[in-house]
Amino acid sequence: MVFWLLIPLLIQVIIDKVIVQNSPDTLSVLGLFLLISSLITSGVEIGLATLTTILIRSALVSEFFLRIANTLPKVLAIVVVMFVYYPLMAGASIILTALAGGTYYLLNRKDSSSQPLPLSFRLPLTLIFIFVVWYGSSLVLEGDLSLGQLIALSIFNIQFVSLVLSHLATTLARRIS
Repeated sequence: MVFWLLIPLLIQVIIDKVIVQNSPDTLSVLGLFLLISSLITSGVEIGLATLTTILIRSALVSEFFLRIANTLPKVLAIVVVMFVYYPLMAGASIILTALAGGTYYLLNRKDSSSQPLPLSFRLPLTLIFIFVVWYGSSLVLEGDLSLGQLIALSIFNIQFVSLVLSHLATTLARRIS
């Protein structure tokens, strides 16, 4: 989990400390650490996915509980980090994600008179990302946020929105079928 959150933070350091301050020696060290963190993160994700599959097949734990247990800590960690960076942007991201999720739910709920309407998450995800980049860019220009912080915040935002909306889509798909 720690390595998973570390990747956007390392990208922030690379942008703010290496690129902006023109420090190529530091780039090699941070780049290697970023690569190692990515490999460890991928290994942990694969391990958790395998463990989740084993537990679901053995019927020891319900699939819904495992999906919540797998998603909730990531979502909470991302929200905390986003609030540390810039609380207003984190709040706006949460509200926009809730609106996108609510819209998805309303358009895809099953009732007897109609079929669920397909709704891609690309549009809500893109609109939320555009807001973060637009608002974050204005904060960078005002000097309230560094470029590296904006990039890290954008990555966290994409991860947050993707986790929440994909969990909602999976839950609704299982209820509808």
